[in-house]
Amino acid sequence: MKLLLLTLLLIPGILHAKERMEMGFVLTWGPIELAKLHYAMSWDQERYEISGHGNTTGLVGAMVDWGGQAMTRGYVDASGMLVPLRHSHEGVLGDSRRGADATYRDRQVVTWSVSPSHDELEQTPLPTGLIDGVIDPLTFIGRLILGQARDRNCSLSEKLFDGRRLSTIQFVAGDEEGCSLKSQRLGGFTKKYGSDPRGRLTGVALSQVGDLYLPKGFKLEAPIGVVRAERFYLKRNGQFIERDDRERPQADKTGLSLANSKDTWSAN
Repeated sequence: MKLLLLTLLLIPGILHAKERMEMGFVLTWGPIELAKLHYAMSWDQERYEISGHGNTTGLVGAMVDWGGQAMTRGYVDASGMLVPLRHSHEGVLGDSRRGADATYRDRQVVTWSVSPSHDELEQTPLPTGLIDGVIDPLTFIGRLILGQARDRNCSLSEKLFDGRRLSTIQFVAGDEEGCSLKSQRLGGFTKKYGSDPRGRLTGVALSQVGDLYLPKGFKLEAPIGVVRAERFYLKRNGQFIERDDRERPQADKTGLSLANSKDTWSAN
């Protein structure tokens, strides 16, 4: 009887146990390491939180001081789908710092702000009126990971807004390294370049690990040439599932504030 009572007391905690997944990617250009990116997601039956941060590393880090981070918090709806409530991101390049913030309700943007402004950065304006039918980029990745937006035969499209940039993205058939990603810019992008100076994602390879669908690498065509990213560690609930012994997960060294935020984000 005591065992039965203890089991009944523990069941609510078991049903609402929070899952956590962490992974990291190292970006290289030929033999040269450029940067490391880190992604973490926690979720249960009611809420989720996703964060990411990255820095230039090695010799490149000594010459180009870049760092950035992003965070999303939201809820899980009755169908189990991740639905964003708030997304923020900020980055620093040398002495230049920029950030953006957006709040959502029912796939509609309620508020958004950017610093510096689109005009100051010579970026294209956002469409006037209500921005609807959107989610943020981290939620999109979270849905992919949980199998809520499977890229069946590389056929998947979504409208994304991160507080600064609005675009429609579409997975299409790529090369042997996976699906290719095409995007249509709708606002918030620089006017200075005919093509995106950050490059174009040309290959994404997903693999199933347990009940999750995780990117194991991707390829980016940038002005400097082909940049490749490979996953170098993966953790689930604090335990390493894979780890490259040559690499170690790094703490956030961006010096930015999102990871230390104590704000409570709610649907209200």
